[in-house]
This record gives sequence, structure tokens and C-alpha cells, in this order.
Amino acid sequence: MSALLLSCSQNQADESINGRYLTGSEHTDMFLLFVSDNYSGTSVRELSGHNDLLPTPYEREAYRIAVTNETTFSLVENTEVLAYEDISLFPNQPIQVTVMEDVEQFISSVENEGEVTEKLLPIYTASHVKVGSYTEEHLIETYTPVLEDHYVVQIFDGDFNLTYFSLLMEYFTQLEDRYDIRVIVELRNGAGYGRFREVTPEFDYLFLSNDGVEFKGDDYEELQLVVEEETGFAMPREGDDAWYQLLFYD
Repeated sequence: MSALLLSCSQNQADESINGRYLTGSEHTDMFLLFVSDNYSGTSVRELSGHNDLLPTPYEREAYRIAVTNETTFSLVENTEVLAYEDISLFPNQPIQVTVMEDVEQFISSVENEGEVTEKLLPIYTASHVKVGSYTEEHLIETYTPVLEDHYVVQIFDGDFNLTYFSLLMEYFTQLEDRYDIRVIVELRNGAGYGRFREVTPEFDYLFLSNDGVEFKGDDYEELQLVVEEETGFAMPREGDDAWYQLLFYD
């Protein structure tokens, strides 16, 4: 893996870095701050393990942010000082981090998507983190595909049939193997489901292309029609045993 340092000019300590939350945990006392890359610009996009979508070389500006007992948090809506464990953060949520060290811009560059790692990113210690609002627009942007002929189906229905969901995943996997089209289907009813519901109160299903929202609503049959219109392929129907036989046993 090669890493390219594009800026050597140092700034004064207590400078703020603006970006988007990428990933982390209050149990690790560290999170990743995403600034930009040459795939999606300044917004975080969920790859769901599909790192092969990234360009070659893949270039990204990002930093590891260390949280200490002295680090304070606040929301843009008010000035109340909060602790790390009191904050809920989701990928693509805007944040502004004030750090204790001098900052050097660092852009990593890798030739192979399998080499993308956080281990070599610079670490800065946060003195204060200002957390921006997380809205429906941020969530939709996170899952919107970047490339043509790529689609994403997000399911926020907490009662969705898991066996049928497995069928859909297998169907779209085999579809990609045979045709030049990719449809990623994901079920959002596990960890963080309550938070997703805070920003998705009016719909159970979301269908996205690189043009943006193709369908947003709670009518699953209508979703199926839109998916077929956009992709040219009909989705399997729930309870149709012929699909299970075709996909899993033939």
C-alpha cells in the first residue's frame, strides 16, 4: 500500500476539521472522520462490502480521531456539553472536530481496493466535537449509488420476512453474475433500527439509482413495479416456491 502526503504545511493547534462521521464506537475511544475521496466527493457512501466499486487508484482524505476524558461534544441545535456515550452518530453525519495537535492534510492512495485500511491514517486528539443534524437527506445520500446500472433497495420494515429477504439477496446476486447490473438489497431492522426510524417515519421501502430516489413509500407491490421498470427485471414474489427451487436447488 502506498500513502501520499499532499500537504506539508502545518496549522496551529486547536484547529477544526470539518467532515462526515464514518465509523467508530464509544467503546474504542476513537472514530473515523471522512473529509473527501475520488469516489463520492465529500459524502460518505455505504459500500456494503462492495469495495470493487472504488476507482483505481482510490484516494481519500480521512483521519482517526481519539476521544479522551477531556473531549466534549455538543449538538448544533444547542450548546449543552455532552459525553461521547450520550451522542448517537451515523455514517455521513456532519461533524466538526477541534483537535489539540497541529494538522497536516493527509490523502491516502491505494492501487488495490483490498488495500483500503484505516491503520495508517493520522491520529488527532479531539478537544471538542460539534455534531450536525442527521436527516433523511443524509441517510438517502449514504445509500445512493455513484455508478450507472447500480441500484440499492433499502428495507425499513421491521416485520419483513427474513426467508424471503434471503431469497431476494440470492436473486440479485445471480442477476449480477449473468447481466451487467447490480442491485444491492439491505434490511434495516437490526442494530440502530430505532434511529433509522427517527429519520424515516413515513416509508418502509427506499429504491435508489445513481440519479437519486426512484421510489420512497410503504407499498411493497408498488416498489416491485418500480424496480422492474428501472432495471428491466421483475422481483421474485414472496411465497412463490418456484423461485426457491430455481435459485437454491437448480
